[in-house]
Amino acid sequence: MADLKNIMAAAQRMQEGIKEAQDKLKQQRVDINVGANAVKLTMQGDYKIENLEIDASARQHPDLTKMIISAVNQGIEKVTDNQKKQILELAKDINMDDVTGGEDSSE
Repeated sequence: MADLKNIMAAAQRMQEGIKEAQDKLKQQRVDINVGANAVKLTMQGDYKIENLEIDASARQHPDLTKMIISAVNQGIEKVTDNQKKQILELAKDINMDDVTGGEDSSE
């Protein structure tokens, strides 16, 4: 039977790992360029737009709104992909032997 002390210690380590991952993600930035650099966007790991540049030649472009929307959507996709990768790395670091005290849970 799993020892409660081991379970609590493992839960504490998981919480710390999650907090570290969240902090790391917030510090990450993704850069997006759309329309041959007509629209440039930098998005933070917490989905906040840090910077949006629109080239002067693109300001009257009929598809400017679509380019901006595309840049935002691509930023969201990249940040989400980064989060998924971070979660997978965190999951790999979880050692179930720490939780079960080395007992085989398949018995």
